[in-house]
Amino acid sequence: MAIRSIVTWNIQHGGGSNARLAGIIAQLRSFDADVLVLTEFRNGRAGRAIKAALTELGFKVSHPLVPERSNSVLIASREPLQKSYPLDESLPDQRHLWVVEIGRFKLCGVYMPLGAAKAPYWLSLRRAATDQNGPDLFIGDFNTGNNELDLTDGATPFIVSHHFDQFGRGRLQDIWRGRNPSGREYSWYSTQAKNGFRLDHVFATEKMNATVAFCEYIHDTRIRRHSDHSALRIVFSQHEIRSVGQT
Repeated sequence: MAIRSIVTWNIQHGGGSNARLAGIIAQLRSFDADVLVLTEFRNGRAGRAIKAALTELGFKVSHPLVPERSNSVLIASREPLQKSYPLDESLPDQRHLWVVEIGRFKLCGVYMPLGAAKAPYWLSLRRAATDQNGPDLFIGDFNTGNNELDLTDGATPFIVSHHFDQFGRGRLQDIWRGRNPSGREYSWYSTQAKNGFRLDHVFATEKMNATVAFCEYIHDTRIRRHSDHSALRIVFSQHEIRSVGQT
């Protein structure tokens, strides 16, 4: 299995107008990623256009079966998808945590609910973080961060931030924060107050993290208003590609 790069991006309410949808599809092409994790994906008109474009580019796609106006996660891979399923079938809504298996590599796409509603989903993530057979990588819009470093001064603190802080300790590591211990970079800004928040994250096992060449936010996606979120990209070291996901 050869995965060179993975990109996650919240595409904002499923894609929106025709002009914004065209920009999203062009942006997806420009990433030249091997795996894409799209959050706030909606399986409506725009979603079907996105899936058609990804299929044309050679991707295989997977997402939960949800109503057309519901935000969820789409995962697209150039490599064949062996399996796809919810992380925790006991949760009230399966559209937030979606797992795919690509060879021996397990990836969980994350789109967390807002407010206190995300608490049970965090408990499931915490359980998965200690499971040696759980996903190797968790990536997407967590709608949570660290209350010291992942928001601008004066911004409303994250709810259940303690779950986020614990998630990146032990088997899993925060790939971006590990390379930027005191860095402040934000993937979303509030409309009214213009406060910045780092909402989009990627966590991986120690072994997988060791194969990452770099991790970066792509702010052009937000600056050009294709979405209100910046994208997040991880790129693996060329000589380590084939060890990804193999334990």
